[in-house]
Amino acid sequence: MPGPVQFGRIVWTEIADANGIRKLRPAVIVTPNDRITPVDPLAVIAVTSRLSEPLPNDHVLRPWHAQGHPRTGLNRRSSQEHALPEKILRYMRHPES
Repeated sequence: MPGPVQFGRIVWTEIADANGIRKLRPAVIVTPNDRITPVDPLAVIAVTSRLSEPLPNDHVLRPWHAQGHPRTGLNRRSSQEHALPEKILRYMRHPES
């Protein structure tokens, strides 16, 4: 996932799933660009591949491709939920990095 850390970018971080289990997962940066600094936490919203049918109205599908989308890095159908963001201090650009 090339490119700068900015609003809308997907990063990988350890955050809790719906069951409260912390795991490495993708998350969308929702911190405004003018508030992103090297030392302040980022606000993120988790991305999930556990999707119900029909997709709830508060979910947004993210671009993906089976070999990893060139922009998002997602390799399966995934969405972000319009939920309260979490604050993170550490992240990775991609889980293999």
